[in-house]
Amino acid sequence: MKFDVDYQGRMRMEFTDNNGNRCDFIIPDKIVEKGDEAVRKYAESEQKKHNASNARRKKNLKKWGTNPNFPVEVGYGGVLLKGKIVSALDGLLTVRCEEPCQGEEYTNFHCFGSAMAGHYIFESDGTFSEHAVNAAKRLLISIYKDAQNKPLHDMATRLNGGQL
Repeated sequence: MKFDVDYQGRMRMEFTDNNGNRCDFIIPDKIVEKGDEAVRKYAESEQKKHNASNARRKKNLKKWGTNPNFPVEVGYGGVLLKGKIVSALDGLLTVRCEEPCQGEEYTNFHCFGSAMAGHYIFESDGTFSEHAVNAAKRLLISIYKDAQNKPLHDMATRLNGGQL
């Protein structure tokens, strides 16, 4: 935990939370007026509350991310594709297509490029981000295309002596 004064002359504290994120809080003037010990106690209390909130949110996201059963639909080539996001853990978004074909694919959000582009699976409130939902729709289309091309893939595999 580090204390500093911001550009407006207010006392602030900075710390790294239990998720590795840098956080800062402005210490209310009425606490600052009470002295060093009051500021330290307030800061420790705020840090503890913040970390507890993070832990609860992370636990809830993990529980929900294990089996979200979030419905996804997209039209492609005049066909309505229906499926679900079936998992959203550890940066992997997994989608299962249920109609008109079956299959499952995933995409990886747990990489530097996704983070730099601001692409995350969840919004700060725990809902799926727009980017995640659009990625799920693209995965449904990919599953459908693979199913459409399966006979050609199978033929190519046979012609190659069992290897594609």
